[in-house]
Amino acid sequence: MAIYLFSDDHYFSFGLTRLLQKEHLTLKCYSWEAWGPQFTKFNLFPGDILLLDGSTTGFNKHCICFPLNQQIAKIFIFCDSRKGLIPVFTRWQYGDKNMPYSALTQQLHRLLAQPALQNFCPGRLTERESQVLLRLWNKLPYYRIAKDLTISVKTISAHKINALRKLGVGSIHEILN
Repeated sequence: MAIYLFSDDHYFSFGLTRLLQKEHLTLKCYSWEAWGPQFTKFNLFPGDILLLDGSTTGFNKHCICFPLNQQIAKIFIFCDSRKGLIPVFTRWQYGDKNMPYSALTQQLHRLLAQPALQNFCPGRLTERESQVLLRLWNKLPYYRIAKDLTISVKTISAHKINALRKLGVGSIHEILN
């Protein structure tokens, strides 16, 4: 069983690594740029734990474009209590990034003791919906997305609306912020 942390906050990664060493647990830290289908396909095994820093913009961008699947790993999301999470991610275990050490160890022991993985995979986007959202995330105009994907602007709008509905948000701005 491996424990992975995805965060662009190096101070947080370092601090969490030190705390877990006290519990005799090894943490493998990655930036959000390493996240993607290749990582989940080749590095994750059933029972592994993913600790995700949901307080950075990389979280929404990467987790929406390459959806999380809790059938592969146990997931805990650290979030900023002032901003919260978009609704689709609140089905997983999550907590404040600044939680006390005792609460953090309690959460980790709960994850370690979790007998089975959940079948819930929220917001499962189609490949095309993911492509459209990723391009919208990069602030490409609709006509450029239409040209890149060789589909109409109306189809792009339909993919965006379907993706936002699946993610439980009302607008693209809720994801971007």
